[in-house]
Amino acid sequence: MEMRLDSRAIPIAALAAALACCDGSQPAARPRGSAAPRAALAAAGAAAPAAPAAEPAAPAELYLDLTRFDWYRRGEPLLAGGRAYLPAGNPVALEPGAVREAGRYGGVAYYVRAGAVALPDTLFVPVFEGYWQPFVVVAAPQHADD
Repeated sequence: MEMRLDSRAIPIAALAAALACCDGSQPAARPRGSAAPRAALAAAGAAAPAAPAAEPAAPAELYLDLTRFDWYRRGEPLLAGGRAYLPAGNPVALEPGAVREAGRYGGVAYYVRAGAVALPDTLFVPVFEGYWQPFVVVAAPQHADD
């Protein structure tokens, strides 16, 4: 005889089990990061555990629509450190902490890779959470009399 389970039975059983163990007789769980265990450890003379490392901060502003900036709308380059940068390709996904703010141009903050010591050939502008528009350096314009 084959036994079939109703697909609704498993979630209902899991909910019932969770409710059965939470009948209010246990004290409420304390929020994460509570100072209570640290205080108890300090009173006992033990070292408190180190706080977890903070995640790198997200950019202060996302530029969902760069066309609201006159220089971008006119097709002008982003100018930084005496160099001109133009958007290149599609936005790229970068991990938090992969870039750091390097400056601002025309109301837009631009970023470089975290380890960069000078302005590199590629700058990044945050255009969506976790996505950055690359701007690459362009060659100096050629003069007609050269």
